[in-house]
Amino acid sequence: MNKDASDELQQVVTEGRTVRLIEDDIYSVLPNTSVQHHYDRRAALYDSVVKTWLYNFVMWGTSPSHYVQFARQALDSSGAGMFLDAGCGSLLFTGRIYVGSSRRILAFDQSLAMLRRARERLRRLSGGVPEHVRLVQADLSDLPFRRKSFRTVLCLNVLHQFADARALV
Repeated sequence: MNKDASDELQQVVTEGRTVRLIEDDIYSVLPNTSVQHHYDRRAALYDSVVKTWLYNFVMWGTSPSHYVQFARQALDSSGAGMFLDAGCGSLLFTGRIYVGSSRRILAFDQSLAMLRRARERLRRLSGGVPEHVRLVQADLSDLPFRRKSFRTVLCLNVLHQFADARALV
């Protein structure tokens, strides 16, 4: 594991949690990485459907370009401090803007398949995972991060996964 990346991630993870490299450019804070997440089996299908204008218009009354614009505004909201993408998925709407940013970004998802797709997307866009981006497997229902570690938090397209969105927020 890259010592600098490990140290950087350990600084934002709560005491008692361990950060470990589980694949090239993907870290995990989950105690058991062998448990499959329900998106692991449908990551490719998810991406192919969710990227379409029709799906987003019919289901949510919006468009993919609105997600990109919202994410860009969040990323640009501050030049300082670490940026957290909670439930990042495959970086479908954010990969390109993350590559173009100089801000430190921690993007996490519970699905390893989604993180693999995120890694491949970053590699296609920039030839590798940029040094300022960390991909981490973590559980949105059991946040492993220290309070006040992040200046900005983005949480796109995940609220519908929770019966009690207020509790998540």
